[in-house]
Amino acid sequence: MEPRAAVMAWLAKIVQGWPGSFRLLAEGVGLTQRSFRRTGVTGMVSGWLREEVEQLPEGHPRHRGRAIDVFTAQLIQARGEAGVNWRAKRAELLMGRVI
Repeated sequence: MEPRAAVMAWLAKIVQGWPGSFRLLAEGVGLTQRSFRRTGVTGMVSGWLREEVEQLPEGHPRHRGRAIDVFTAQLIQARGEAGVNWRAKRAELLMGRVI
């Protein structure tokens, strides 16, 4: 079966068992409302799909803090100076913190 036909067959199964099949799929792959917002799809979905997306869990924001604050005042100052290789300066500052 060609890839396009396989995708269409898969979508047909989802639509045939709607909405239960969508909910099972969403739960299985971990889809949340946030998943749809991140991709920008939420504003484009029709009412029937939007209703089901709104039933999904809200999801958690991605808060990834820096393990080490690499943007110190020294680095910010070096980044603004002409002729300073700020990447090398950052590497030097990081190595100084590790060693």
